[in-house]
Amino acid sequence: MAVLLAAGDGCDAVIQSGETEFLLPIHDDFQAHVLPPPPDELARLQRALARGRPGRLVLQVEVRDGEDRLAARFTGRYVAQRD
Repeated sequence: MAVLLAAGDGCDAVIQSGETEFLLPIHDDFQAHVLPPPPDELARLQRALARGRPGRLVLQVEVRDGEDRLAARFTGRYVAQRD
């Protein structure tokens, strides 16, 4: 999971909220790609975790169909916390 990679070892993460926008029907194979978050948002997540507080990160995911057309977008707000 991208949030755990950003947060580092010893963290748990959950989806706090999420929203999906469907743009095209998907009938066959598809691929989902996580877009890289801005560096300042990653730094804010890591600072919060270093202080022993939960960190939050919003991630965008693009879903593309077999013809590489954008078929859906997912936006998820994740919360990570050290074990």
